[in-house]
Amino acid sequence: MSVIENGAGDGKKAKVDQDNRLHTHAITETANEEASGNGDAYNVNTGTITLTTANETTCLYFKNNQAAAIHVTTIGFLIGNSTGGSGDMDLRIDKGSNGGTIISNESAVSVLQNKNVNSSKTIDVTAYKGVEGDNCTGGTALYRTLLAGAARPYLIASGNVVIEAGGTICVKVTPQTGNTSMGIQIFLGIIEYNLT
Repeated sequence: MSVIENGAGDGKKAKVDQDNRLHTHAITETANEEASGNGDAYNVNTGTITLTTANETTCLYFKNNQAAAIHVTTIGFLIGNSTGGSGDMDLRIDKGSNGGTIISNESAVSVLQNKNVNSSKTIDVTAYKGVEGDNCTGGTALYRTLLAGAARPYLIASGNVVIEAGGTICVKVTPQTGNTSMGIQIFLGIIEYNLT
């Protein structure tokens, strides 16, 4: 049996078997798990927004104000029952938005917290929640889908949307036809993660 000796000189050795395979023990963690452990993962939640028409409303505006990129790992929706509504909801996420009433109204999201409960780290972002009829302008569609109107939670694994410095996203919701009252919460799972 061959061995590889530790270059630090402390006598530790690694086994190499007769087939030239190096025997090791490894622990693997995701970028999200590492970011959470380091205090670089955050939860953003609008709190409950009541939509009182079937018209489009911008429910969340999010802007990265820092130099480091932010990765959106999860986008979620907690949807209440609709009064009077039938059919599907329309969901749209725009990138690059730079205007609109959701920005000028400046209503901070209900939750912007570090996922590591012992970490005092913060993140430099602008995160606003909307009210019925709010809009955001100047962006282009990044994602669009229909969601069944029944009350339920939805999670969209966003495939790691990257928001570079100064980048923005807006989340727009159009309730079911005939809606007169529906509660909705939108949340993001975000991390700061740089492969260096």
